[in-house]
Amino acid sequence: MVPELDFKESAVIISLTGYGLYDNIQSLLMPMVKNFYQKTIALYPWGSTHLKFNWIYKAMIESLGKKETFELLEEWRSFLKKTKDNYLKSLHLEATIDEFIKEQKDSHYFPLKIHSAISDYDQWRKLNPDATNEAREQTLNEIFDLFKIFRHNEIDRFYFYRHTYFNHPSQTVRDAFSKLLKKMEEEPKTETIQLIELSDLQATLDDTTDRRLFSKMVFPKMKHYQEMDFVKVMGKNKEQIIVQTLIKDKSGLTYTMREPRDATEVGKLYQLFYEENYPKTVSQQDKYFVVTDKYERVIGAISYRTLENNIVRLDGTAVTSPLQGKGIGSAMINDFFTRMAAKDVTIIKAHYLLGNYFLKHNFRVDKKWGALVKHLD
Repeated sequence: MVPELDFKESAVIISLTGYGLYDNIQSLLMPMVKNFYQKTIALYPWGSTHLKFNWIYKAMIESLGKKETFELLEEWRSFLKKTKDNYLKSLHLEATIDEFIKEQKDSHYFPLKIHSAISDYDQWRKLNPDATNEAREQTLNEIFDLFKIFRHNEIDRFYFYRHTYFNHPSQTVRDAFSKLLKKMEEEPKTETIQLIELSDLQATLDDTTDRRLFSKMVFPKMKHYQEMDFVKVMGKNKEQIIVQTLIKDKSGLTYTMREPRDATEVGKLYQLFYEENYPKTVSQQDKYFVVTDKYERVIGAISYRTLENNIVRLDGTAVTSPLQGKGIGSAMINDFFTRMAAKDVTIIKAHYLLGNYFLKHNFRVDKKWGALVKHLD
């Protein structure tokens, strides 16, 4: 099946029958230069100004990645220096290599699939200029699933949202988003949810649908919408971000789940574990989330550790005795799953100690791991 917007009656299907592996860089690129560029220009001379050789180089990044592409382009450069082919010399391809590497070396490459998804959204917007925010949200989600944007990394996903739904009439929103994307390019190893610019972007959003789409962008695997805030707090040397989400118990009362703000709250977390008779030892490897009530009292907690290869171990959960049985623990652990999925965690391990409790949350006994295990989709 071909999506309606992608189908044209005049389309030509080109067969790849007879393809084979390339032996060297010239066997990979020469057929493209000779059979596409050279033939097209010979038949349509006016097209020479429109055909770009960096299309080939971009296709190489799409399939091979930057590192291997740059290595192959250096081989291509060496071949071009030695070639006696007058046609190749007339194309000045070495200059196109220099220009492309300079353009791509220190910037993120956004895949063609992302641009195609944005183009589909733009076409829909032209056909539906008066669409409501809710209709735009529905179309965005359909395109998001169709192009499987969830498989791409964070900066690709954020770029998609910036140039579709958040191609906003508000200049303030557009500027805040541009600053965030620039920061993500500059600091690719920093978690996006730790960037001050993410909090600044959220602060520009007032519309309910805008804020819901913002949450979906940050946590794409969130199964149910949760209100969240990115709060700036003062760390040891600079401002840092704490992600606060709102969870509800069975009666609809609201609680806040977040990372501890300071050492005092960490101490209250361990005190809670002690009071609830949960055997938890203090370790520098521990990471935490706390749940607080409207009076900022710590009434729930989660402790976990990050292991290798996108695996975490859930070391403990606790809810203060007077509030147990109200669904706070389940809401807390489901929020934890959402947060871990956003960090690309694929497996969560847990102790056998609370086996019955974790089995309710789709953990399974796994002999290979010697623990209860939950796979995050």
